[in-house]
Amino acid sequence: MKFDRYEKQYLQSYITILDSCYIDNIQETLLTTTNKDIMDKKKVTLKMLISKFDNNSDMQSEVLNFEKRYNVTLPKQYKEFLHKYNGGFTPKTKFKVGKISSNIRNFYGIGNVKVNLETLGLNEWIDKGILPIACDSFGNYIVIGLKSYNEGKIYFWNHEEGTKVDYIIDDLFGFVDLCKSEKISDASKRTIKEREDALIAKGRGSIITDDLREMWQKEIDKYGNMNQEEVIMD
Repeated sequence: MKFDRYEKQYLQSYITILDSCYIDNIQETLLTTTNKDIMDKKKVTLKMLISKFDNNSDMQSEVLNFEKRYNVTLPKQYKEFLHKYNGGFTPKTKFKVGKISSNIRNFYGIGNVKVNLETLGLNEWIDKGILPIACDSFGNYIVIGLKSYNEGKIYFWNHEEGTKVDYIIDDLFGFVDLCKSEKISDASKRTIKEREDALIAKGRGSIITDDLREMWQKEIDKYGNMNQEEVIMD
């Protein structure tokens, strides 16, 4: 099947979306009639959700060993977060406070996890009295204070502004409350065959192409193994 210029631009826009943190549900998009239908759908915003990293290690020992390696004492709330979740992916998660707003792509973990904090060259950060604990989709970090004057406080580090950090809130629990997530829809995890069958059942099988299957596969790879749960800190 051949696409005209506008249809190619339309498909390319979805490829771009798939590569960003703001990935929309491609399956739902393809099953709607118009863009207006999509915009009219109400998105359910929940408290912060995380797909935590699998880690069978003794997290108390992991945290203690981390502190020894870097000669640092982690803030109490952050240690509690590591013990309970040890980082994880946070798709479709955003926060806004004052003039600062962004998304949260993931929280870093320690030990044998998919996104390890220790890959960031931590000594330089620690020397500045801060530690990156999460990142957005644009190369910026959420950092936590380590010194007596900023211990546990949360800041936003914008990679375009050098060493400057902007204050967000006094502690990690408060930051978690600022973050709002959308739940990954079941449609995002459907197999390619299920998606094809759904389109064929609606009489739209003619739009199925290898490019479309490739986009579906990217979405499945991104979301297929994620199991979101609410971040509860007390």
